[in-house]
Amino acid sequence: MELNSKSSKIQSFYDDLFGFDTETTGLDKFPDTRPTGVAFLKYNSDFKNYLNLDISIRLPFGHFPSPGSMIVQDKFYSQINSKDNLEFYDAMAKVKNFISSKLRGKIICGHNINGFDTKQLNVWFNKALYDPYPFQKKFGNYLIDTIPVARFAKAISGDHFKFQNFRLETLMKFFLGESYTQLHGAPEDVKDVFTLIEFTDKKLRLLKGKNLVEILQWYSSEINRKNVFSNSLILKPNNKGVFESVIPLSDCKSWKGYKIVIPFHKDKIDWSGNDAEAVANQIKSISSPSSISSKKEFVYPVDMQDKMSDIGENFLNKLPITVQYLRSVVKLLREDREFINQCQISVDESRRKSKKPVSDYEGHYRDGDGFFDKDSDRMKFFHQAIPEKKREIIQSFENKGIRKNAKLFLFNKHPEVLSQAEWDCMFEEIRDEFLDDKNTSRVTYASCYEEFDQIKQDVKNGKRVLSDRQRDILDDYKVRLEAFKANPKRFWEQRHGY
Repeated sequence: MELNSKSSKIQSFYDDLFGFDTETTGLDKFPDTRPTGVAFLKYNSDFKNYLNLDISIRLPFGHFPSPGSMIVQDKFYSQINSKDNLEFYDAMAKVKNFISSKLRGKIICGHNINGFDTKQLNVWFNKALYDPYPFQKKFGNYLIDTIPVARFAKAISGDHFKFQNFRLETLMKFFLGESYTQLHGAPEDVKDVFTLIEFTDKKLRLLKGKNLVEILQWYSSEINRKNVFSNSLILKPNNKGVFESVIPLSDCKSWKGYKIVIPFHKDKIDWSGNDAEAVANQIKSISSPSSISSKKEFVYPVDMQDKMSDIGENFLNKLPITVQYLRSVVKLLREDREFINQCQISVDESRRKSKKPVSDYEGHYRDGDGFFDKDSDRMKFFHQAIPEKKREIIQSFENKGIRKNAKLFLFNKHPEVLSQAEWDCMFEEIRDEFLDDKNTSRVTYASCYEEFDQIKQDVKNGKRVLSDRQRDILDDYKVRLEAFKANPKRFWEQRHGY
């Protein structure tokens, strides 16, 4: 009966599992990237299932892909901006409606979705005047990023999961062999993620008797994740796929919050003398406080409900201490409120320094900036209004960044409601931003040519090999860039399919 119950729970997990991936105009160098493709696929279904979404998206006027993204996607510019592809604003409306109608309460998985895809979706939603953060606790969603999953697998059994890095292509080659080639299409990458979960699960069962799906399912429960952080000590896989010791000191108060933790190296602590206070003081002195996002935690408990985990036993077996002794150390750390407050101050300061200073939202959204609550209802009203009314609503937005995005919306979707002076101003602004090599908010003409030069240098040095098709793609793309520079109005006239 228990076996059937477990089997039923696992089947339920797969029934609720959807993969998510995006194709974009560029990566780190281009913070204001736009989508060229978005895919949501239900686990183990065909591409035409009504529960799936797989769309190709053409770019708004003035936006171009990076040369590197052209190579990765293996598409000509005319394919990316085909008239058969959805226009950006229509595509975002379709994605938003799909998430609202099909993905509430579902498990969303993907490779690096915590670090990239969901953040990009926030950016794109905001550009299209929708509220960001479509996957939240209140919607019943749980995100599975397969990068932490791979780190976890390697940390449990590094001798058997010898990943050189955690790129999707590297992980797939580990399981499928060197003949594997990543296609870099959004739906194809989703299929690879499903395969990665299946193979990792199978290998963990065989080597460690552990069921990856049960572990993921366990972590999909907010109560379970919260309970882990109430334990004495947890183990967190780091970027090298090795467990590091972490003591949680504070709870997360909201879905946006962070838990304060103290990481330490057990071999750098003098555990002798049976003095818990001395050990606690050593941990304080050698550990720098850090934080774990409530959405990204994927950790392993040392003990749960007075029962030691096998990983916990392995952690403690070389130390001359008991579980009770370790709990005494953790208890002393948690009771030192002054120490915890100082840790919070340190973490907040570190997070503040890591983010670019933002005094006001000017339309170039970065994940976590905020600024949307006061205009949220107005954005909904904006979408419901006719084009002429949209023009009036723009002035009612409190934030000038929202107003800027609303003007860009009208410029691309309903230019007929703008005066000639307004249209000319927007046109020149977009043209000047595209040609300005100091601009950091879109894929610029100068930055494209910088990347062309880098690709040329990499080919010359043997770091990169281009196929004849890829060379043709880049040559064709250079012609497009020069054509835009020479006559941007022609691109405007053909903006619905170049």
